[in-house]
Amino acid sequence: MSTNGGISFNKQNTLSDDNDGEAKGVEARVNFAELSDHEGYIMGWWKDRDAGFSSAAPLDDGIETIDTGVEAQWQATERLDLTARATSLDKKTESEFSAISIQGDYEVSDRFSVGLELRHENEEDDILNTDGEATLAGAEIRYDLTEQTEVYTSGQFVIDDNGDYESNALATIGVETQVSDRLALKTEVSSGDRGDAVVLGMEYDVTPNLNISLDAGFGSGATSQVGTNYTTANGLELYGSYATDPDRTDSGESMFTFGTRKRYGNGLSLYSESQFGEGEDEQSVARTYGLDFDLTEQWRLSASVQKNDIEDDLGDIDRRAATLGASYKGDDLKFGSVLEYREDDNNQTSEDATQWVTSNTVEWQQSESLRWLGKVELSTTHSDANKNDEAKYAELDLGFAYRPA
Repeated sequence: MSTNGGISFNKQNTLSDDNDGEAKGVEARVNFAELSDHEGYIMGWWKDRDAGFSSAAPLDDGIETIDTGVEAQWQATERLDLTARATSLDKKTESEFSAISIQGDYEVSDRFSVGLELRHENEEDDILNTDGEATLAGAEIRYDLTEQTEVYTSGQFVIDDNGDYESNALATIGVETQVSDRLALKTEVSSGDRGDAVVLGMEYDVTPNLNISLDAGFGSGATSQVGTNYTTANGLELYGSYATDPDRTDSGESMFTFGTRKRYGNGLSLYSESQFGEGEDEQSVARTYGLDFDLTEQWRLSASVQKNDIEDDLGDIDRRAATLGASYKGDDLKFGSVLEYREDDNNQTSEDATQWVTSNTVEWQQSESLRWLGKVELSTTHSDANKNDEAKYAELDLGFAYRPA
């Protein structure tokens, strides 16, 4: 696992030195609209990931995992929408979770809608030696008081449970209103067995060129953000935001961002952005400057430079990066290529490193029915202290989609 794009790596699974593994998956989907007059779909999937398998998405946790499921959605009438779902996630030697649910949403009128759901869950934890199951019911009501204001309430409660199932009753009430052409407000309050939360939101257009937004969350794990966007008369866009995420412990726990962007009539856009972050054990300051240039209607060129200073308990890091990119978008062919150079200087350990990264994608519409896809990503990291390449990464993806016209 790498937290800095491949400059350095930490072993995720320390239980075994053998980290080889395979992953297999099958997914099928049918759209009802292609077979009848009704909207909807049915899909199913099966995915098997060995212990030891890692990719850009799932990291190796040393546990064999099998994920299976089936899901269907059917627009029964103009007002009734039905959904059914059954899933199973089996983590060998650790846990197993399965759920079956059926849901219906019905528009009683143009202003009033209701939703009902019945769900059965089964949880088994081999590590904690717990086993529990429960049947839950949920309901939601939405009502448009006016064309500008909607109120809603939802709740779920446990019909029956046994074993070690942790009760999960929850009640929510909220309101969203467009106070005026400029001002929109929302409020939501939730209370349940597994936590309480309050969410307050606002969007206000001070002028046609100035916007302010606010999302304030109170409660366990709640995120909050306030931001503003202003465009001057000559087209200069200014923006800024402050966000907090208590679930993060890196420098993204509290993040202040501000930047500018200016579009010129000759296809040139210039931008700059600064970020100041603070976390439990880390602080960071990052500055980025870049440009995009539309050479023609099909060709776009881009370039950027970045400087990032990170203060960490394990040592301060000075990071510098430069990026060049080009992309093409035609009627049948699209591709893009990015090349990046990075330097990391660790002031405490003197473990300086340089890195080259390139990412390349292509998409070709051979015919109305056949599309080809491709991606190549390469990177190499050189240690200035050891005078050798300490990390290499390569990924090649090829694919096609055949959809009879």
